[in-house]
Amino acid sequence: MSVETFEKDGLIYRKMIETDIPKVLAFVDIFLRKSWFVRRKYCFDHMNESWVVLDGEKLVGWIFIGGEKVEKTLYNLIIHPKYRGRNIGGTLIEKLKPKIIRSKTDQATGDPTEFYKKMGYEVTEMKQGRKKKINIMRKSESKSERPTDGDNV
Repeated sequence: MSVETFEKDGLIYRKMIETDIPKVLAFVDIFLRKSWFVRRKYCFDHMNESWVVLDGEKLVGWIFIGGEKVEKTLYNLIIHPKYRGRNIGGTLIEKLKPKIIRSKTDQATGDPTEFYKKMGYEVTEMKQGRKKKINIMRKSESKSERPTDGDNV
């Protein structure tokens, strides 16, 4: 079985496979325990839309983009804090080109809105739920600059 993969700056970027699920579950539990959790079924159901970033065998990033190909939506992007500033998130966004970003602004790892703005997205809608604040962002027509100071997600 061939899995779409590429390497950049010594890291391996590839589509998620079933054996990645325990790593993703542990990763999310460690970094977003206070904000969010992932069920095994969620990972399994969305494996084809997810990518992982590995440093050897160590999981250092995960992204989930769902939705129709025309309106691909980024739901989750998590980069290990020690690996931030290396443009891992920017590389994933550039590769997968989401049309919409659904960004939780009050999560334990901070508000990623500025990072997405540097990637050329703008807030088009704000949702306030009982336990969450979410920005809906779309690619800005006026700019498509890339971050120069790495990623902050």
